[in-house]
Amino acid sequence: MFTLFQKHKHSIIKSTITIFVVLLMLSFGIDIFNTGAIRTRNHVATVNTTEISFNQLRANEEELYNFTKNMLRLQYGDIFEKIEDQLEAELRKNLSQRAIQDLISKILLLDFAKNNGILVPLELIKSQIKKDIEAIPQLGELNKQNFSAYLNMLRITERKLENKTKEQVLAKTFIKILGDAYIPLDKEIEELYQTENNLYSFSYVEFNSADYIKKIQIQEDELQKFFTKNQEAYLGPKSVTYSFVEFEPANFKNLVEVSTDDIQNEYEKQRLAFQAVPKYRLRQIVINKDEQNEEAQKKLALDIKARLNNGENFAKLAQKFSDDRATKNKGGDLGELNYGDIPELIKNKIFELKTGELSEIINSEKAYYIVLVEDVIQEKFQPLEQIKDQIITDLKTDTAPIYAKNAAANFVDNWRVRENREQTFKDFATSQKLNPQTKVANTKEGNDLLGEIALSMKQGALEVIEANGNFVVLLIDEIKEPRLPELKTIRANVEHDFRIEKSKELALENANQLLATLKEQKDLARVAKVKNLKVDQIASVSRSDNSVLLFQSPALKAAVFNLTLEQPISASVQRYGNSFYIFELNSLTPADTAKLAEQKKQIIEQERDKFQNTLLESLISNLKKHSKITINPDAFNDDAEI
Repeated sequence: MFTLFQKHKHSIIKSTITIFVVLLMLSFGIDIFNTGAIRTRNHVATVNTTEISFNQLRANEEELYNFTKNMLRLQYGDIFEKIEDQLEAELRKNLSQRAIQDLISKILLLDFAKNNGILVPLELIKSQIKKDIEAIPQLGELNKQNFSAYLNMLRITERKLENKTKEQVLAKTFIKILGDAYIPLDKEIEELYQTENNLYSFSYVEFNSADYIKKIQIQEDELQKFFTKNQEAYLGPKSVTYSFVEFEPANFKNLVEVSTDDIQNEYEKQRLAFQAVPKYRLRQIVINKDEQNEEAQKKLALDIKARLNNGENFAKLAQKFSDDRATKNKGGDLGELNYGDIPELIKNKIFELKTGELSEIINSEKAYYIVLVEDVIQEKFQPLEQIKDQIITDLKTDTAPIYAKNAAANFVDNWRVRENREQTFKDFATSQKLNPQTKVANTKEGNDLLGEIALSMKQGALEVIEANGNFVVLLIDEIKEPRLPELKTIRANVEHDFRIEKSKELALENANQLLATLKEQKDLARVAKVKNLKVDQIASVSRSDNSVLLFQSPALKAAVFNLTLEQPISASVQRYGNSFYIFELNSLTPADTAKLAEQKKQIIEQERDKFQNTLLESLISNLKKHSKITINPDAFNDDAEI
């Protein structure tokens, strides 16, 4: 399957890029690298032989939500608070579906990596963490203080950060294996540059629903119909009172006994993970590009590659033809390089080469490269004694959850035996020197993971669940079902909501009336003047400009920037928040191509990322087709689409 995928990968360049790949690269979901995960509730999905529990799904939902929100906060800076409400619906939209897809995809990639011998050395994980932290302006250079700040920012533990970074590096490894040094054609680059940098000027009329609230008259029969139609919104909350005790794996580490055999077996099993990143001795031939002679330069690179394939001496050809002054006289010798110090473009192409092998011609923006791997210096595995303490700590950390789960199960068994003695859950827990707690969760307020799980359980139910890394014995003490109050008791709230709803309808109606007039008269300023409407302006703005608040809505932005001078008026009314808009394109100024050179590298990187992400998405799609994936439909409010 993978071979077939490699053959046909170029046919999918134009596939749609979905948000999934972003989540795969950035999300910090539940740790699924522990294939010995303990099942604590009915599973919601099975991927081949690996089960995904309800608790894993709920935890991943919240972690996807929180992580994505935090990254958006970093991206938008001060403007985030202004658009947070608009983003909330998108962040929550289909969250369960995105979370389950995320978990399924990670399991498939992990299995694929394991089956194909793709491993992630520890040094690469540490290097990636360092790179991620130093890329955040608020943090900067990696040190103990900034590392702690980074963990707090992402709300995760150090161990989970390592696991999630392993996922990130693994995804990058797949991209590196799948993707060529893809560079769009100059014509494509220019089109992309113009699309993002053409300057537009717009006129628009806003219909703010707040301006229509005072015009809304309340009729009793209409209010009653509105209340009946929207009665679910006025239901009192369902509340659940629950008691629980937590068993933290960290408290059981000292109970875990690690034998010499355990240490040796783990060392052998994870041996490659303890291998230092290899060093490379490389030679290169560089043929510089220029627009006037690019075809001749490409032909020269092909000729040199053919001569090398026929056995000619690499160093001599480098001395004769290479344009790199630093290495030309040394026969292209780059010396001995750590893997992390090799330029990214070259690193991607030599990843799987062995000693004595040549790269293909590497096509960059400014030059053609041919690289010879003279030697791959595989560092010896780190001695067992050097990493023994780390292995012991890891084994205890990995095994402690089993002890915690067993302790929770024993607690439940023992308490049930004592039920005949009429000892309460709280009293029994206290007698066992535990710390029982009682909380109330309801459907109207934000709840933690325990509260959400409690709301899904039945009266008197008792379960051992996994939440936030701990094992929890959870007992449902009392459930109060939601109740619909009489209209008269909440009349003020219903009237307020009625006015809001009707004001939106009236604002939209007026916007559509204006649009209908514009289809005939096609002059927003003149028609607006006749109707005594205010016309606002947005001048000289490009697609890449994020400073206009209205354009934080992807749907509105796409509709507005698709206007043309031939069809300058919105085909439909656009909505942002509680306002409705009609736009007219006034002018379109082509982008200044003199500045194209400044952005060319960035455009190439963006398009390469899109291309490589598309390949990764296609691989995952193929893995899904060739895997047995079952979904428990009861875990979702709507149908799961795999």
